[in-house]
Amino acid sequence: MVLNDEVKNKIKSIVNPLRRRLAVCSWITEEFKKEGLYVPILVGGSAVAIYSNGMYATVDLDMKSEQFERYAPLMSSLGFNRVGKDFYHSELDTYVEFPSGRFEDSMDHVREVVVEETGWPIYISGYEDMIIDRALKFSATSDQNSREWALRMMGFLYDEIDWSYLHKKSNEYGILAIIERIQRDVKRYKGVYRAQRDKDNSTANIENSND
Repeated sequence: MVLNDEVKNKIKSIVNPLRRRLAVCSWITEEFKKEGLYVPILVGGSAVAIYSNGMYATVDLDMKSEQFERYAPLMSSLGFNRVGKDFYHSELDTYVEFPSGRFEDSMDHVREVVVEETGWPIYISGYEDMIIDRALKFSATSDQNSREWALRMMGFLYDEIDWSYLHKKSNEYGILAIIERIQRDVKRYKGVYRAQRDKDNSTANIENSND
C-alpha cells in the first residue's frame, strides 16, 4: 500500500496546494476501496474550496468515514503519522482529519470529482449541504464570513442547485429564512458570480456520482 514513486512524484510536483491535497485525497480514497472500507467523503473547508473554485483557503482535508478502527492503521501504512487529531504525511505535506460522528448529509447529493493528475475519483458532500453548513455556522455565531461563503457557493452553482432539497433541509434546520435572504442577494448579482466562476475553473469538473 506504499505510494509508488511515479504517483508520489506526480503528486509532489503539483504546484497548486488545493489540487495537491485533492490528489492525496484521491489516493486515500483508492486505498480505502481496495481495503473494502466505506468510501470517505470530503466535507468541511476542502469541500467549500472546491465549490468556490479554490477561493476558500484551507490547510487540511476533512474526510468522513465511519470505520476508525480500520482506517487508522491503514493511514499509518500509507506513511501518515498521527499528530493530535490529524494524520500528517511529511513527504506530501498534507494533513488529514476524520471528523467524528456519522455522515448526516444527503448521499443522493454527494458529488464525484475525478482528479486529473491521478485519474482517481474523490467524493464530496453535496454543495447544497455545504451551503447549509455555512449558513448554520452563521446562524449560530453571526459570523459574516460563513454567510459570505454560503453566498459565494450559491452564486457559483446557482443553476445546478437542487432548490427543493436545499429549502426542505434548511427548513428542517430552522434556517430557511437565512437561505432565502442569501438567495435574494445572489439573484441580484448572479451574472457576476457566474463570470467569476468561469474565470477560474482550476479544480476538477464536478459530476454527480449517482449519474
